[in-house]
Amino acid sequence: MRFQALIPWVVTLAVLASGCGGDSSDTPLDPNDPNVGDGDGAGPPAADVPHIAYVSERDGNIDIYVMVTTGGNRARLTTHPAWDTEPAWSPDGDRIAFVSNRDGNPEIYVMDSDGGNQINISNHPQDDTSPTWSPDGNRIAFQSRRDGVEIYVMDADGGNPTKITDDPAWDAEPAWSPDGSRIAFRSDRDGKVEIYVMDADGGNPTRITNSPAWDSEPAWSPDGSRIAFQSERDGNVEIYVMDADGGNPTRITNDPGEDIQPTWSPDGGRIAFGSDRGGNAEVYAMDADGRNVSNLTNRLVADAQPAWSP
Repeated sequence: MRFQALIPWVVTLAVLASGCGGDSSDTPLDPNDPNVGDGDGAGPPAADVPHIAYVSERDGNIDIYVMVTTGGNRARLTTHPAWDTEPAWSPDGDRIAFVSNRDGNPEIYVMDSDGGNQINISNHPQDDTSPTWSPDGNRIAFQSRRDGVEIYVMDADGGNPTKITDDPAWDAEPAWSPDGSRIAFRSDRDGKVEIYVMDADGGNPTRITNSPAWDSEPAWSPDGSRIAFQSERDGNVEIYVMDADGGNPTRITNDPGEDIQPTWSPDGGRIAFGSDRGGNAEVYAMDADGRNVSNLTNRLVADAQPAWSP
């Protein structure tokens, strides 16, 4: 089964605007609540251990969860009837930005890492998606449909939104470099969907992939020397890693299923990703060279969009 067909909300949220209503406030998780977790009896992960945020429909709704990096100890962070997706950790690990359509269209929210204090920070009638934090935690880059499909930067509280791309093509999926100087993104401005890198203010956009296939979802390694991405260049959606200048692209997954949405561990040794290789959308992790793949979620519901904590 094609991964995009299995859970289209993973790859098309930026162009969807569901009118889900409901109360726009949520309360933090209570670790003693019997509804926390996924039934494995482990309870939520401790705050001082690394974990992975991800999106799941395991409780019948599309919400954001966290788990330890080996799987298990799962906790549900959002409990709203709308869709909550695209989690992105702040550099200090204290907050998570995410996308929700709880106010009528996809917008960017920020919450504490335990799910508390969920606040709409983009608050615009056009769709705002794909948040990524600056390394100092002061700003968030995102893609928006408020003027075509472009990349914007705003303060971490939502103030001072500024458009940093301006092209008739779609510029999307920003990823801030670890040193804060550059933003990787995907664009079809040259007629194909490729990965570009630009200065953090939008200057000097440079294409770093050149393939007739679709290259997207760039993710910087923690040291900034490499970029993981997903590509169809070998006839199937796989995870690749390349140098930060686009050199030495190397496929690190090789499975008939679709492998997408890479995210690096803080030490650069592992990559988590989404895949339907077992016939169901799950979150997996592997060594940064593609070896030692393990299924972290392993449940017959859609789990996707992993984000590794700092």
